[in-house]
Amino acid sequence: MGYLGRLTKTGVLVTDNPVLVGGWGLVFEPEDIAIKVDCEIYKIALKGPANSQFEVYVGSTFFDQVPRGDVNSYDGVPPIHLRPGDTFALYFDTATAPAPTATVFFRETSPL
Repeated sequence: MGYLGRLTKTGVLVTDNPVLVGGWGLVFEPEDIAIKVDCEIYKIALKGPANSQFEVYVGSTFFDQVPRGDVNSYDGVPPIHLRPGDTFALYFDTATAPAPTATVFFRETSPL
């Protein structure tokens, strides 16, 4: 499984946040990810507002809910699989400062 890179993003207030309209969203669009092969997210490190929570989406599909959005990490078990063209998003339950930031780490998809 080869390392494909990492991407850091800072949240913006978004009206299409399914958790809180106008809340923070970190949306990694296909052009942001820019990986042309199936891949997986094996690590996420993030910081966000105190007492926040967030939900994880692949495209419009709900993947997970995380009860701690102030400082957290995802260890990739299970890895989050992405195909070229997929959007990956973290939506927070607050619009309170500071804006959340996340670094997402990508690698080649592991054999099944």
